[in-house]
Amino acid sequence: AMVKLPASGTGSWPSFCTYSTPSGASLSEEIDIFEAYGNNYDSGNPAMFGMRNHNWGSGPTEGTANVWPSVSAPWQNWHIYGFLTTPTFSYFYVDGVQYAKYATPVDYLTSSSYMTLEYNIGGWWPMTGLVANSHMDVDWVRVWAPAATPATSTAPAK
Repeated sequence: AMVKLPASGTGSWPSFCTYSTPSGASLSEEIDIFEAYGNNYDSGNPAMFGMRNHNWGSGPTEGTANVWPSVSAPWQNWHIYGFLTTPTFSYFYVDGVQYAKYATPVDYLTSSSYMTLEYNIGGWWPMTGLVANSHMDVDWVRVWAPAATPATSTAPAK
């Protein structure tokens, strides 16, 4: 997704996440393609910006990532935030640069997922230095499945 984060203070909480939705399962996965915890942008403080996944439930400990890339002025500039998962590895990207690679937590990714792009304010965070009428801008979001691998035939050649 190409996103410009909001220029706001502590208490703003923009995010781009996916959540698995297993029916009746005790394990689920939350993937935070980004979660930004606002600071006072007027003072020039950088946002606390994380990319990580969470294995929810009491299953085995599996592949995880928790990275905090330095993103140049995410409230002034457009950036492209990406996530790729394969059956073996998962990856986080900002502007085409890979920031994390981890083993795909296959016990947790067993069903379809839904995606959210949100701009939240408050929650359990204190609210100071909020900027009136701040907003998160989204230019585009792209989602696709990798091309299927062609089936190989076991029949003898004629």
